[in-house]
Amino acid sequence: MKLGGRTTSTAGPGPYQPGFFLMGAYQDIMGNMHHLLGRVNEVHVFLDPDEESGYYIEEVIEGTSIASVLDMVQYDEKALVQSIKKQTESAISDEQLKPSEGMRLLADYTKGLRDQTYLSL
Repeated sequence: MKLGGRTTSTAGPGPYQPGFFLMGAYQDIMGNMHHLLGRVNEVHVFLDPDEESGYYIEEVIEGTSIASVLDMVQYDEKALVQSIKKQTESAISDEQLKPSEGMRLLADYTKGLRDQTYLSL
């Protein structure tokens, strides 16, 4: 394998998948609310040669939701959803939005508040 003009060895047969570990560790150390990013998702992975994959996941710890972070700075999830719902209903009655578009917007907004503060794919 060539890396930066030098030949490097590999750990074994490929193909390899990229892995990112300890992402957000700085935020964890800073009390989890540095820049309002919250806790990252954590996964406890154990190597086990008896497993087909060579490892198993013992535990998944969910990170902080967007609604939780907003709550910490005095924004209430229910009040936010109610406000968007009221604006959506007004836009529907003014024929600025189709009812189906309004309901989809409201569902996406509500789902977004429950998502993690970090990028999810």
